[in-house]
Amino acid sequence: MTKEANLIGFIYNIILSDKYSLENFILVRYQDTQFEFSFSDYKLTLNILDHSKSLAEIEMDAQDKIRILEDYYSLMYGVDSIRFYFKGYLYDNSDRNHKHISGAIIAFSTVKAEISAHIVLKSFPLPIGDFKPNYEMSVVIKRYRDALAGKESILSFGFFYLSYLENFISKKEGLTNTTRIRMRLDNLLNVDFDVFKEIGDLTSARGDLHVARKVKGNPLNNLTHTEMIWLEDNLKELIIRYCAFLSDPNLPAKLGRITKIIVN
Repeated sequence: MTKEANLIGFIYNIILSDKYSLENFILVRYQDTQFEFSFSDYKLTLNILDHSKSLAEIEMDAQDKIRILEDYYSLMYGVDSIRFYFKGYLYDNSDRNHKHISGAIIAFSTVKAEISAHIVLKSFPLPIGDFKPNYEMSVVIKRYRDALAGKESILSFGFFYLSYLENFISKKEGLTNTTRIRMRLDNLLNVDFDVFKEIGDLTSARGDLHVARKVKGNPLNNLTHTEMIWLEDNLKELIIRYCAFLSDPNLPAKLGRITKIIVN
């Protein structure tokens, strides 16, 4: 049991970037084995379902859930779009004598997103049930966010992430041939082989003098705007898909297939 037996949950303020606001917000609830999540106007409450752990362990689990939520929303809505700041603890009202305890910020600080258009949210879309990035993937997601914010070239990140996925297969199955490795990624993640090939082609042989990895033909053969958007979107989808695979290797087969479509 927790030492704070009357502790029943945690409360977080929801902070939106200037790009977003809430209007006629619909209460959203869902739960996993540890917490019930309740989203209301600018507030998230995590109600504890499993009291078998110590208070310190439950707080670490809550922090991990917030990390996953911020990772997901940063991918779906953009850098620093939705953040969660720890406001305080929620106690059983039957304990009249307990004093409220203030907490500290446990959300991640990220770079402010540029405002391109104002979007009104009426509810928060829930992360797919098996979006559970491990620590390594949280670092990868941060690096992707940094690339979108201009701290790193998207070509550099894309080359890194493709090699990260290929290295996973190489170590897991002992493959060394790039084509065979990408065919296995096709099968495991339900993503067309041509998507991996296109990412490889764009990130290894394109770019200007500042970001290109190597010179092949014209060194100023930079990405078109369409190619840049395609690359950003597909890298995001591959991050979400791989996080789902890590949680449940059977899940990608149930999700829509990712195919190579570039409209010039």
